[in-house]
Amino acid sequence: MKRFIALVDCNNFYVSCERLFSPSYIDKPVVVLSNNDGCVISRSNEAKLLGIPMGAPYFKFEALCKRHKIIIHSSNFELYGDISRRVMATLETFVPNIEIYSIDEAFIDLTGIVDPLAFCVMLREKVMLWTGIPVSIGLSYTKTLAKAAGEVAKKSKSGVCGLLGEEEINLTLQSLGINNVWGIGKKWGMKLELKFGIRTAYDLKQASATFIRKHFSVVIERIIYELNGLSCLELEEIESKKSISSTRTFGRSVSEISELREAIASYTANAARKLRRQNSKAYGIYIYIRTNRFRDIKQYNRSKLIELTYPTSDTGALISAAIRGLELIYIPGIQFKKAGVVLLDIEKENCLQHDITEEYDLEKEIKSVVLMKAVDELNKKFGKRLIQHAAEGIKKEWKVKADLLSPRYTTRWDELINVY
Repeated sequence: MKRFIALVDCNNFYVSCERLFSPSYIDKPVVVLSNNDGCVISRSNEAKLLGIPMGAPYFKFEALCKRHKIIIHSSNFELYGDISRRVMATLETFVPNIEIYSIDEAFIDLTGIVDPLAFCVMLREKVMLWTGIPVSIGLSYTKTLAKAAGEVAKKSKSGVCGLLGEEEINLTLQSLGINNVWGIGKKWGMKLELKFGIRTAYDLKQASATFIRKHFSVVIERIIYELNGLSCLELEEIESKKSISSTRTFGRSVSEISELREAIASYTANAARKLRRQNSKAYGIYIYIRTNRFRDIKQYNRSKLIELTYPTSDTGALISAAIRGLELIYIPGIQFKKAGVVLLDIEKENCLQHDITEEYDLEKEIKSVVLMKAVDELNKKFGKRLIQHAAEGIKKEWKVKADLLSPRYTTRWDELINVY
């Protein structure tokens, strides 16, 4: 039985999320900015045509944006994450075997479906109908070829491309630069081109897999097999992370330890939620603070690892440890621009080992689990920040700059869209 793999890719995803609740944005140039309104991270097709490059610093193109009346928004990750969840849930309704590759991409296995191309057309229509998000779908025999088909699908009117015949596969690969082959990247692409004259995906397909492996790695060898229609990369289930980080650049410089405590507590709470979501606990927490490396000031970058007596996912316990670490590295009078926490040595709850030399308080652990479960359920039902620890602060004036943030329509009761 032939294997069929498809890549579902949300078109200009962040912009599409903004347009979902502002239909007047359709057919108009729209741009979404990164944290602190720094760089362009999503553009509508209209903005691309006006010459706004991906990753461009906003201040360099601010005048151009004003001249062409380009709609600008701060990144609204809470909204985008929720819309992504809805898109993926829609896909899972029709296809049980799915690999969520990123916030706006997913591989799906269509093996056994009689007419996979027609199925992709139907699936695209269903995603649009149920979520309002336009997607493009690339279909072929391997993940690497599905990626290539996805690039063609983005530019087609139908939004669907199937690379199923040898001739159409070769024509597409001949037009695909080696740097744009999924899994290659600029470094390997440059070496392949300069050293071996491999400039396109088709050139790589024609290369000897064993020869390439001697000079590179098994990774590129597998890509060659994939380009030749031999599936080497299976759909992967989402694995539990072995470390979880939460870090942000401040909206302004911060020097007071009270504000740093709030930031570290807030980041720790965010990481703790992710930890509980994958039913895990952490044995350690790493805290760091940094000055602005782009300014001509005295630089100060310090970090501290706090090892926990017992593994935990309790937000309060993790915040206490994080603040303890912060106080050990903080120096007054320094203007800090960034801080972060990383939860380390993460294990699944059913695989934990406790220190036999220490007394373990089972009753306290049970209370913690019950409390965290109640907090998570309430926040999920009524809003992400309904219940939080006092250490996280209220005003949070250090927060990331987001002057052009749209409402979080789907996750906040007080930001629901008004219909008149």
